[in-house]
Formats: sequence, C-alpha cells, structure tokens
Amino acid sequence: MKRLITGLAFTLVLGVNMAMANDTKVSRYAEEAFKKEFAGAEYVNWQKAGDYYMATFNYQGQRLNAYFEEDGQLRSTTRYVEYKSLPLNVVKKLQEHFADATIDENILEVAKSSGTSYLITIKEGKKQYLVEADAGGNISIVKKQKLG
Repeated sequence: MKRLITGLAFTLVLGVNMAMANDTKVSRYAEEAFKKEFAGAEYVNWQKAGDYYMATFNYQGQRLNAYFEEDGQLRSTTRYVEYKSLPLNVVKKLQEHFADATIDENILEVAKSSGTSYLITIKEGKKQYLVEADAGGNISIVKKQKLG
C-alpha cells in the first residue's frame, strides 16, 4: 500500500511539473512572428531559453527549434540532419581532416540570418571534438575533450 501511495504521489508530481513546464508566457510579438513564419506548425511547445523564446515544433515532417527575441525577431532555427545531407564541401573537409574518425550521425544544423552552420561531434582515438562547419566547408574546432 505504501508503494502504491508513493507511486501515485510521484506520478502526480511528475504530471504537475510537466504541465507547468509547458506554461511558459510567450511575448505576443514572438508568438505572432512564429505563426506567420511557420504557419501550419504542429505540436508547438514554448520554453524560455536565456534571453530568447524557444519554440519546439513539427513543421513539414521535421522537428525544429526556433529562437525568437521578445520583439518577435527570429534569431535562428535548428534541426538535426544526417551526415549524408551535409553540403559536399563540408563532407570533403571532414574527410580531409578526420579521415580515421567516427562522425556522430546527430548533426545539428543552425540557420541564422548570417548563414547556415553545422555542429558535428567527432571521435578520434581517445579524443572527442565538437566541430562547427559552414556551408563552404570552413571548419573550426569549438571544443576538444579527452575521453576516459
């Protein structure tokens, strides 16, 4: 009986927390800009991410995140893409610089007004790199880490 009550209490607390997590107050401007930019989006969930409002949603068969300022200006969108979807310039540079490495299939595409870039996790021996690449194939190491 004690386990049943504890389990029910846990479920209730979890349910309340999940409901409250989706209760983010979004600026009217951000919400209007979202509806205009992503008309037809489904399963929209808003969260506060630093100074931005982040909408996570389904759009045209993809799961996306969009980051808006309070005034409704869209700052960036992100989505996961596969390695085979990367621009050819990026693939070539990765093969040049990391020929024997393992490239994580979860690649984050970041689209901003300044252009599109890709965040790629690469494992090479006992090192792991977080690499940023632009569509032109320019690569920079964002973070380097030694693995156990």
